[in-house]
Amino acid sequence: MRHRFSLFTTIVTFFALILGNLVVATNSGDACGTDWPKCNGNFFPDIANYQQVIEYSHRAFTGLLGFIILINAIIAIKRRVKGEKLVTIFAFASLFILILQSLVGGLNVLLGTPPGFTTIDVTVSLTLLVSLIFLTIALKRKPVTELSEEAVMEQRNARKLYYPAVVSISLLYFEIVLGAFFKHSAASKVMLDIPAKEQLISSKLIATALYDSHGIINTVVVISSLLILFYAYRYKVNQIVSLLYLLFITLTGLTGFLSVSNNLGVISTSSHMIITTITLSLGAILIGNTGFGLYVRTRVLAPLPTSNKRKAS
Repeated sequence: MRHRFSLFTTIVTFFALILGNLVVATNSGDACGTDWPKCNGNFFPDIANYQQVIEYSHRAFTGLLGFIILINAIIAIKRRVKGEKLVTIFAFASLFILILQSLVGGLNVLLGTPPGFTTIDVTVSLTLLVSLIFLTIALKRKPVTELSEEAVMEQRNARKLYYPAVVSISLLYFEIVLGAFFKHSAASKVMLDIPAKEQLISSKLIATALYDSHGIINTVVVISSLLILFYAYRYKVNQIVSLLYLLFITLTGLTGFLSVSNNLGVISTSSHMIITTITLSLGAILIGNTGFGLYVRTRVLAPLPTSNKRKAS
């Protein structure tokens, strides 16, 4: 069970993203000002101000998460089997993305959350979550010296879902980034005629085009998820994950529509963000399960040659 700590790290990262979504949904990004690690010059937030509490909690939680991800990478590298490249790649990738996310998040605070900039923060954070999911799946693989015929056939069937999953999740990822830009650029408020302090997109025509493009991509992703589900039941692999992926893709579109219909209400917007994060996580699990295999071949050292005994003369 060498993947347990990595699974724990992934779950903690997921909740950090949920807390970050709450910061965005409640417009708490500027609650603590540009002070860091302080909150408006104080070491503790004003408890009476819920926005300060949310923003400060997010900062503290992500700071702790950084140490957990560092420890996770060290443990993962120590637990890899000889010749296991995927674990090494994703362990170092998680550290690199963590550093990048810290820089982007710090700039977002110091610049006072400029319109549209939070989209970069969201994109990098989701990439970090995906890298940790991939690391967990890579560690979950069972080390074996030889693969049985059944194992080979099982991995071959799972591979049938890999390329459809990659295409679908890539489109989903682009859809999420586009949706984040639609919100953080204030294009959503422009389209709904809601006053905004800062606007990166001021044209209602462009704002509407972004929203329509987001909806079209979501429709394509739903269709691709149906194809994945078809392959899953045909080859009898990853059936539950494929079904959940289709379900949450549908919920993503529904909650997105409700969020706009409710004029970007906190509850509907938060629900949409949470469901979107779960959907991307399910997609990453699909890619990992179908692309990485269930087993990892270990290298076995060849036995040392035995010395020939000299024949007695």
